[in-house]
Amino acid sequence: MEFVSAGDIRYATIRKEHYVVKKGNHGQQVHFLIWYKGKIAGIISGGSAVYGCAPRNDFFSMTSENTEKVINGIVDNTTFRLINHEKFLGSRVLSLWEQVTEAVWKELYGVYVFGFETFVVRTGLMREQINSDGTREVITVPDPEGHIRLGKMYEGAKWTYVGESAGSAKGHDGVGLTGGITGKGSFLRKKTPKKSIYCKWAYGHSAPIESIYESSWRVGAKLKKDDPKTGKKAGELVGTDEEQSKWRATKNLLTCKRKELIGKRFFRIQGKIERI
Repeated sequence: MEFVSAGDIRYATIRKEHYVVKKGNHGQQVHFLIWYKGKIAGIISGGSAVYGCAPRNDFFSMTSENTEKVINGIVDNTTFRLINHEKFLGSRVLSLWEQVTEAVWKELYGVYVFGFETFVVRTGLMREQINSDGTREVITVPDPEGHIRLGKMYEGAKWTYVGESAGSAKGHDGVGLTGGITGKGSFLRKKTPKKSIYCKWAYGHSAPIESIYESSWRVGAKLKKDDPKTGKKAGELVGTDEEQSKWRATKNLLTCKRKELIGKRFFRIQGKIERI
């Protein structure tokens, strides 16, 4: 697997053909090209875990008391598309991706991975539509090729089917990635296609691991309205000067680490992950 950015033209070309509509990337993320027999065979990505998901929480023994402390240790397999469908290749790729992602996640974010999750729509193609009130909604449309996704690749890699999603999620309409902290709006609860949920413990783990991840998305973020809690006025930066400095340092370090990883290839030899 080759570490790339989401903007890499090779990655983006394959991503366009994925059945899940592209809505941008936010939060923690890793992207890879899959190489097989000297040719690009697909793409696979990981991202921040979804916040609320009861079947996932049950599988990983997550509670309202520990979710904030452990959720960064779960990686969501956000994208997986093969353009080479050789039998059993998908499960083999997943197995390699798990090991590589554990290492890269720790290197980039300083967080130990203890588990993985993914969400699979059984039938149809996921597309985004804009409603008359300006809100965006993800819907499923018929798949011309009639594919049925049974999750066999995940089962072959020893992932566990844990249930079905609720069919609703919080939308970022008018909020952006700041969760409304800059006064841009509020989250909206919207309907989404129901999905089959698969989870897996990372090798050697059977309990959640608490971790602290310093987010950097607040760098330069400004309040759009007065904040009575802090006394800050509209137009001022979110957080204190010390916090802005800390977030900026985190962002700069992460950028450097990503640049160092771009183009690196990861492979497995005798059970160990190597890179060139």
